Amino acid sequence: MAQFAYRRGGLGAPLVTLILLDPLVAVALGVTVLHEPLRVTPGLIALGVAGLISTACGIWMLAKVPASGLRGEATDSSTTPADG
Repeated sequence: MAQFAYRRGGLGAPLVTLILLDPLVAVALGVTVLHEPLRVTPGLIALGVAGLISTACGIWMLAKVPASGLRGEATDSSTTPADG
């Protein structure tokens, strides 16, 4: 299913969804299927929410970078005119 999503819409949206949901699904499966104890304290909840928010913000910032900036190609603003 993930491969189909990559082929249909590119890498962006499916990858972001997997990155954000993977830890949440792992915790849910660990608690329900493996019967792992889940320590729920206000500090741990705040840490988890902060991690989720920072991950989402980092992905959003990377999504705004033009593709040419990631490859190290020169853009029009970074080129200098030749001396005459």
